[in-house]
Amino acid sequence: MIINSNTCSIQMAVAAFFGMACMGGLSGLSPWTCSKRALISAFIMYGICRCAIKVINRIILNALVRSQMNKQEGSASGNQE
Repeated sequence: MIINSNTCSIQMAVAAFFGMACMGGLSGLSPWTCSKRALISAFIMYGICRCAIKVINRIILNALVRSQMNKQEGSASGNQE
């Protein structure tokens, strides 16, 4: 259930790169400007996705740990009664 942050971030960065390159090309910008803006947006998207996925993974992991702890506490209290 834990998400691989590297793979997912790279996929989003590639999508952002080509999206920005297409938008710049359709706007009539020079190839140098399109590639520079697309590369910058890809780096920014990679960083944002990497951080967001790490936060999501921490939330999922904390929920799983709490769930297991509640199950163990429930089974321990059930055995004592």
